[in-house]
Amino acid sequence: MAACAPSRQGGGSSSQPQGAILRVENQAWMDMTIYVVEAGSGSRRRLGLVGATSGSDLRIPDSVVGMGRALRFVADPIGNQQTASSFELYVRPGQRVTITIPPGVGRR
Repeated sequence: MAACAPSRQGGGSSSQPQGAILRVENQAWMDMTIYVVEAGSGSRRRLGLVGATSGSDLRIPDSVVGMGRALRFVADPIGNQQTASSFELYVRPGQRVTITIPPGVGRR
């Protein structure tokens, strides 16, 4: 799975964490359940579902991003045991991260 570096979104300032957005471009022919995995603890949290050959924006909750945290993203194809994982990325509140799931993920 390919991942693009996070980019900072403009907006108002706030003393509270504001989460982040994960943009998923699914080029594979299978629907994918997307998870975020916290580095260190390894805890995994479901972010949502992205349909085959489509894109979607998923919110990374404030509680996961905190003030900034190293995260990894996992794409789990529906009906297949092959998963794909991104590199570890440092994500800060308000950022937008884009990952691309290549066409071969989920093929048997």
